[in-house]
Amino acid sequence: SCYSFKIKPYMMRLLILFICLLFIHGSCSKQKQIIAEVGAYKITQKDINYRNKIIKLYDPKETRDLGLAQLTRAFSYAEILNSYGQSINEKMLLQEAIRIDKETQIPNFLLKIKSVFDDDHDAYLRIYVLPVLVERMIYYDFFVNNLSVHKESYNDAMKFLKLALKSTKAFHRLGQKQGLDFARFVVSEKTGLRPMGAIPDVPPSDEQAKRWITNVVSKLKPGEIFPEVVNTEEHWKAIRYVGPYQNKTNEHLLEAVLFKKISFDEWIKSEKLKIKVVQRN
Repeated sequence: SCYSFKIKPYMMRLLILFICLLFIHGSCSKQKQIIAEVGAYKITQKDINYRNKIIKLYDPKETRDLGLAQLTRAFSYAEILNSYGQSINEKMLLQEAIRIDKETQIPNFLLKIKSVFDDDHDAYLRIYVLPVLVERMIYYDFFVNNLSVHKESYNDAMKFLKLALKSTKAFHRLGQKQGLDFARFVVSEKTGLRPMGAIPDVPPSDEQAKRWITNVVSKLKPGEIFPEVVNTEEHWKAIRYVGPYQNKTNEHLLEAVLFKKISFDEWIKSEKLKIKVVQRN
């Protein structure tokens, strides 16, 4: 005779519960799985999922899995800043979160971003706020003004300036002899800052022009050279005040010898090579 085995109802319920728990455990384990390490930063699958949801908010049509690449970039920037003594700490992240709250032009969209993380504020700081902070810091707060990054071009500018100050009339000729780039530009509180011969901007860049007039022009007589190298976003500049432009007392003509800084792309590429990045299958 055949023997039939029947599962009692309570055993069936236990079996279903057990299977569900296994599924939940497997899902949680996958979320916590470390996918990559960038220096001291670890990236889990959960981190990547969070970032992908943010990307989807910015571009609903995006289908690529960009979360890992974006987090790798952000954490690489954080590690580079750390290597130069500018560590990203919790206090900085909290201050940046406050700044974002105050300065956002689209508060409803920011609420959508925050809703991605539910109540996980630490994840919000790490996955959203940190990338925003390091993108700004590494370029504007560090790269543009850091002398150690641009030491070579700065030293070249200083050598030229010391020679030029010995003979102000030889400013242009000395630059030509060394094969250096020149620029002439007009500065005015009314019409802003512009290359010589260019049409003034509308509206003019008043604040930038005022800084040039206050910090440079006001300290020079026509023909004199500014005794310091001027730091701008892409160049170090040796500056000579030519004089009033087209006999206008409110417009000033300046001549600059340019010393190009290393480009951000070139610098960041070399710095990334110093960061240990490990991706796990």
